[in-house]
Amino acid sequence: MQERRTAIRVSHRCRTQYCSSEDLVPRDGRMTSLSEQGIGLLVREAHRAGELLSVGFSLPGEQEALTATGVVRWSGPPRDGRWHPVGLNWLQLEESVRNRLQRFLDSAAVSAAPVPIARKRRWRSPSWPVAAACLLLGAALIGWWALSVRRENYRLHTAVELRDQVIDELGTQGTQLVAELGEARAHLLETAAEVVRLDQQAQAFGTEMGRMDGEITSFQASYATMRQEREALIKQVLDLEQERTSMLKRLSSVDELRLAIREAIDARKQVRQATRFSRLTARRAALEQQLADGNRGYLILDGQPTIGVGSVVSIRVHEPETLP
Repeated sequence: MQERRTAIRVSHRCRTQYCSSEDLVPRDGRMTSLSEQGIGLLVREAHRAGELLSVGFSLPGEQEALTATGVVRWSGPPRDGRWHPVGLNWLQLEESVRNRLQRFLDSAAVSAAPVPIARKRRWRSPSWPVAAACLLLGAALIGWWALSVRRENYRLHTAVELRDQVIDELGTQGTQLVAELGEARAHLLETAAEVVRLDQQAQAFGTEMGRMDGEITSFQASYATMRQEREALIKQVLDLEQERTSMLKRLSSVDELRLAIREAIDARKQVRQATRFSRLTARRAALEQQLADGNRGYLILDGQPTIGVGSVVSIRVHEPETLP
């Protein structure tokens, strides 16, 4: 059994622009019908059911375009080989958009309602106009009540359809969430395996780092030993260099000392020779003086006079190395 429509639907043809939520490419289309529940369009390419389309169109007497988003509920075969009929159900409309759309639909419904033709009645008594006025007033009240009930029914129906749309969307999102949870679980398992592998690598790296730390410690110890040996060698080299410098200085001073010693020896020899020569000269002069004076009966031995010998010969004894 087909569901009875309670929403106001009017035929309104105008050019529209729409775009799909999948690529957001603007496209041209034509509007065929409009209601608070959805819109009928003619488009140049087919769209699958469940696809979201954003539609922009103008209302009569308004300059600002109205934009709303709906979900494709049905799509028919192409007309004239190029236009595809498509039916959209609005998603939750903004308050301003819903008010503008409702005002337009109400005005279109009032203008499309048939105007009752008053029948000519005979004037019988003055009470008929009062009765007619009462009837018109009652009819107006009944119409206002019916219109209020209709609007309330329409709002309830719109709320029910919106609830159904939300339930469908939630079901679709639930299915997507289940699929995403499955993918996330698989990804989590892969991540856990990767974490285990990384943990093993980290342990291996830790062992290797421990070994490298031991090698670094031993290298540091050997480096300290080598540094001490190097410092000792440098000290020995410096000491040897100082000894070499001092030796060079000593060698140069030894030559000078040798020369000074030789000069001193030569000078001493000269002094000794001069002294010896002066002594011999003095002795010779004394001897000649003694010879001239005579020895007076004394014998001189080794330069010392001898008394009591009774000789008149004076003898002078000289050492061989002291002779001039």
